[in-house]
Amino acid sequence: MVWTTRIIVSVRYANFGLAVYHAQVLELGVVNLLTLTKIFPDPAATGEMFEPVMEQYFAQVFGRLVNEVVSCLNVRGH
Repeated sequence: MVWTTRIIVSVRYANFGLAVYHAQVLELGVVNLLTLTKIFPDPAATGEMFEPVMEQYFAQVFGRLVNEVVSCLNVRGH
């Protein structure tokens, strides 16, 4: 098979797109984890409480989210 420049560029864009997709899936999982740890302990929690909390977390950079996960889970050695 001859690898033309067009094919090589297409493969690179596909790999980039897949990497971005995986990063977004990871970020959504972290936001879900933090949202549930913040809201779930409240016995009066409702579905309407989730959206503002999730928006708050999505406004933060990923490094800050990781730091919150570390503090939530009491992970040592970070």
